[in-house]
Amino acid sequence: CGTTSSSRAAVTPARRWRGRPHRRVDHHAPGASSTRRASTTLRRNSKAVVLDAAYDRLRYKEGFHWPPSEEFERKERDILILRGRTGLPPQQVSAVSYVGAPETGHRTLRIGAAGGVYGQRAGLFQELSLRFAIHDYLDAPRGYPEDAVLEMGLLRVRFDAANRHLFIERADAVHIVSAAPVDRWFIKPSWKIWAGGAQARELGCGGWNCLYGGLATGGGFAWRPAHPVLFNAMIDAEAGGGTPFRHRFRVGFGGSAEAVLNLGRFAQTGLSARYIRFLAGDVTSRPTLAAAQALNLGGRMQARVVVESHGPYLDGRLELLGYF
Repeated sequence: CGTTSSSRAAVTPARRWRGRPHRRVDHHAPGASSTRRASTTLRRNSKAVVLDAAYDRLRYKEGFHWPPSEEFERKERDILILRGRTGLPPQQVSAVSYVGAPETGHRTLRIGAAGGVYGQRAGLFQELSLRFAIHDYLDAPRGYPEDAVLEMGLLRVRFDAANRHLFIERADAVHIVSAAPVDRWFIKPSWKIWAGGAQARELGCGGWNCLYGGLATGGGFAWRPAHPVLFNAMIDAEAGGGTPFRHRFRVGFGGSAEAVLNLGRFAQTGLSARYIRFLAGDVTSRPTLAAAQALNLGGRMQARVVVESHGPYLDGRLELLGYF
């Protein structure tokens, strides 16, 4: 017809597709080869990133086992072969930790003074507390993992003004909570352990005759729907012994749940619930509920309001804490 290929239009007229104009690119037109090269490079870059992520996940799930399993070696070889075929050098990884440097966080030695009321008659009490290390959910989170609690050497001494008694309210040798929020890539169990002494408040007693020693542990899962919020739920087991119990001991199983709202350097809120069904020894079983609000007063001080319920027993206190 007298029309040569050199005179062909680079872009043909639009044609209808689903009611919208669609432009068809002529791959013989000038610039089409550079477009194909860019598309190929983009595919190679995307493939390299995906393979690098797959390789990192494979190594993470394998852990530090030596020698590595045959299945790991086979998958590693397949991924590395595919990665080599992309012809691209290793990708530069930029990772920013969500945990600040430890030296930017609060100091670990904590000393506190508190006052509050308890019971239906609103009896008054005062407390002094000392914690040697390191961090709990209500402490200012900067410089510490937000999903973990690690306390060692916590002592709370209470003076009951109504009865003129001085006694140990709580003594934790160790208290650890490792909450690993579930995500689409990794599913890890959460766990906790506690060992120490406490008042058996759910029995309606108080003082030295109500103090017992115990060991508790639990496992479950954690969930972080948004960065400031953390939930965990666990199945618990507890064993304790002391004078407040019938037969001098108790053993039971149950569950617990906890929610933490972390507003960074300003404030932290905590809610928790726990119920243990004791099956041996003293079988008296009551739920435990707690709510706490912490307000950070700079880097060295914090104020807390704590309300706790142990069955029929209820108390509330205002704490002023210092970090040294």
